[in-house]
Amino acid sequence: MMSDRSEATAAQQSSLDAVPQVSVIVPTRNEAHNIRPLLAKLVEALHGLDAEVLFVDDSTDYTSQVVAAVTDQFAIPVRLLARSPEQRNGLSGAVVDGFRAVRGEWVCVMDADLQHPPETIPRMWEQAQKTGADMVVGSRRGDLIGPLGLTRMRSFTSKSLTILARMLFPRLLRNVSDPLTGLFLVRHSAVDVDVLRPDGFKILLEILVRCPALHVTEIHFDFAPRHEGESKADVREGIRFFRHLVRLRITVNPHLIRFLLVIILGIIGNTLFLLGLVEWLGLDYRISALLAAEGFVLWAFYWFENWVFRERKASNTSRRFWVNIIFAQLFLILIYLPLMVMLTSSGIMHYLPANLVAIAVVGLVRYALSEQWIWTKGSIVWQPETFFYNVHDILIVESQVPLAELQYFKVDATGEVIDIQIRVDRQGTPSQLPGGISYDERLGRFGFGLTVLPGAFLQVIVSPLLERSPSFLFTNVVEPILRWTFVRKGFALVKAAGLASGESAILIHGGHDMGQAMSILCTRFGYGFMADDLSIIGKGGKVYGFPKPVTINQNMVSGESYPSGSRERISLFGQRLLYTRFARRIGLWLSDLDLPAASLNTYLQWLVPQPKYMIGDVVDGIRYSDSADGVLVVGIGEKQNQKNDAVSLSAYVHALQQKEETASFQPGPLLAERLRIWQDSDLMREERAIIRQALHTAELRWFESKDDEWWLELAESIAISELDKAAIEKPHHNLSFVDAQGEPGSS
Repeated sequence: MMSDRSEATAAQQSSLDAVPQVSVIVPTRNEAHNIRPLLAKLVEALHGLDAEVLFVDDSTDYTSQVVAAVTDQFAIPVRLLARSPEQRNGLSGAVVDGFRAVRGEWVCVMDADLQHPPETIPRMWEQAQKTGADMVVGSRRGDLIGPLGLTRMRSFTSKSLTILARMLFPRLLRNVSDPLTGLFLVRHSAVDVDVLRPDGFKILLEILVRCPALHVTEIHFDFAPRHEGESKADVREGIRFFRHLVRLRITVNPHLIRFLLVIILGIIGNTLFLLGLVEWLGLDYRISALLAAEGFVLWAFYWFENWVFRERKASNTSRRFWVNIIFAQLFLILIYLPLMVMLTSSGIMHYLPANLVAIAVVGLVRYALSEQWIWTKGSIVWQPETFFYNVHDILIVESQVPLAELQYFKVDATGEVIDIQIRVDRQGTPSQLPGGISYDERLGRFGFGLTVLPGAFLQVIVSPLLERSPSFLFTNVVEPILRWTFVRKGFALVKAAGLASGESAILIHGGHDMGQAMSILCTRFGYGFMADDLSIIGKGGKVYGFPKPVTINQNMVSGESYPSGSRERISLFGQRLLYTRFARRIGLWLSDLDLPAASLNTYLQWLVPQPKYMIGDVVDGIRYSDSADGVLVVGIGEKQNQKNDAVSLSAYVHALQQKEETASFQPGPLLAERLRIWQDSDLMREERAIIRQALHTAELRWFESKDDEWWLELAESIAISELDKAAIEKPHHNLSFVDAQGEPGSS
């Protein structure tokens, strides 16, 4: 019979033979007093996860002995990798050796000093499973000075080093707010250990730069005070970090040397050209400086395109040329020439050094305003307010941008699993990530850019400009995402206004001036307001309200809460003028020319917001209705040539299903096309099936009308018993309807 000790040994061996879900790597150097409390917290935090812990020890005290003594005292496999003095090459090297030794599907790296709370590991694990990410970064919460939990000097130093790292790697680090943290979880198979060149103690930076294809997400945690021992950060480590940054920059960017060579030769050529124009040809130094600068611009563009970045798509060369020329002229006229003239005419310096100073200043300004912008809003670890929207318990949206179109569904922070997450990349344009859908107009943080990452929930990462125009963000990004997310949940977001009468819903498709029509039908005839252009229906035929802000006109404004003075009415008129079909055609024309139409439209809607308001805020007597069961579907339109085709069930399904948005601004069409293909299924077909099933038992009517006030006759024609018919105005009698079988009815 096997003894108890033998059984325990066999069980431990079986556990060691299995591949754990998470391997925790803890690099240690003289952390003997922290081993037991750390393991106790890890056992508690990792309960429910199949995990192992590996200590990689470079200590000169008795840390290794403590680890060896406690390996069989905790309900978790604990292993030790004690490195000899010859093997010790810093914390980063210890982590890399740990990667080679662990067996887990996921690897978590954390410090031994308990400043990284072990209870954060399950949160990172859950985040990885929800997002489908390759890496989850534990970002330290902080303030304007830097990460909290450090001394003010160390916090400021950490922030300064982070800014320096961003300056050198603006693209690779744009999706991570704290690239110097020591706490992260990464998919083991996603890290190519052989490409890592560890140096110093910031291994996360090394992995992010050397493995640029990683899909990265993050969570925030409170950095705790050190439990025992002393910090390993000192001047020597700071020097090693700076050396590491420089080596990384040189080795991972094949363009850097060529880029610098073009710039240096360009400046030399610019100086010689300027000297020749002034001294040999006798031209005025100001004209000469402008000509020399233009030559520098053309020189740099040619060599960037044909040598430095020769792998760029040739189809975009013309667009890049004109964008480069336009911006170059702005910089030359607004900065370069005024600065050079001021320095020269005031006698501060000769025109040649003034030229070099002006070129340097323009370079710095261009860098600051480019997509490589390194500053964040408030702090490198600033966390914005988050808004949550629960749409009828069907789906939940988490957003760092307040969405007025979802204001009706706003809730406090929810513990439920979210379906869509919208966050702002404050470093500029979101990176193009594997498996993602990206759209970038190449204006950095001052232009329209986004990346959508499908997974257990959809992550939508947008450039900072989108914060300024939440309405444009919703219409062109969130709305198409909502549409396909509803389909995945078994619902359809259909193109129809919605009214409620008792327990029944009336869906109306095809009418014009829907905002005004809904306000009249609700206030004059007592209907409940559900939606003015998009409604939600389920397979069983139940209709859910989707009340968004509606486009108003001056005839609708009656609520005392809305300013109705002459100034406000003039402003309202101007807003409506800017959002006419003609203005929209101009925007689409610009988009067809491959110009940044989405960015221009975002600025337009930021400066002159659309005249949209919640109908209950501007119209007295509006009653909202959340849902209704019975469905009456009404189609509004001119007389059809073939009535049977016009009123068939298929015709109604086709009418209610949103089109592919082929005539809208990008990235709407891109998202509509890419997101409707989900896990090899066509969501367009599934949406059509949902609508057909929902309308199977619905009452379908088609109204033929050319009258501007069709809603008055509609209210009388449907003859809902709850209506006060005495309040209905006399109809114009030019509206008729046919039923779903194509037989004429009467009004």
